Amino acid sequence: MSWRQPWLAQFMGERRLCSVLIIASAVLGLATQFGIPLWICPFRAVTSLPCPGCGLTRAASALATGRWAQALQFHPFVPFFGLAWILLFLTVVLPVFAREKVIGWVREFERKTGLTVLLVIAFTAYGLTRMVKVCFSEAGAEIPKVFQRASEPKTQNKTTL
Repeated sequence: MSWRQPWLAQFMGERRLCSVLIIASAVLGLATQFGIPLWICPFRAVTSLPCPGCGLTRAASALATGRWAQALQFHPFVPFFGLAWILLFLTVVLPVFAREKVIGWVREFERKTGLTVLLVIAFTAYGLTRMVKVCFSEAGAEIPKVFQRASEPKTQNKTTL
C-alpha cells in the first residue's frame, strides 16, 4: 500500500456510510453545544488517558460556532477534520456528476501530496505525545488505571490545605 493512497476519496465514494457519519456527527455536535454528553471515550474510560481524538467533538462544536481559538485549544487537528466533514457532506448532498468530480479532485490531490497519510501519522504522534505528557506530568496527575496493580488502592494526588 502506497503512502499516497487516496484514503479520503475512497471513503467519500461510500455515500451511505458518509450519510450516517454526517448525521451522527451533527447530532453529537448539537448535543455538545447544549451540554448533553452523548459519547464517553471508551479509551479514556479504561485507561484514564486521552485518546488521540479526545477533544475533537468540543473542538468541532466550537469551530462550527466560529470560536476558532477555543477550537484549536481543544484539538489542533480540528481544521483538518472540519474540512474532511465538509467534503463528506458534499458527497452526500451533491448530485452524482458533481459528487464524482469532487471525489476525483480529492483522489488526485491525495495521490499527488500524500497529505492524508501524513495527517494520520501526525495525528497519531500528537495523541501519543499527549498520552506520555499525561503519564509523566509533574502536575501530580492521577496514575492511569492501566498502570495500577489490581491490589493497589486507586491513588489520587489531590493536595489538601
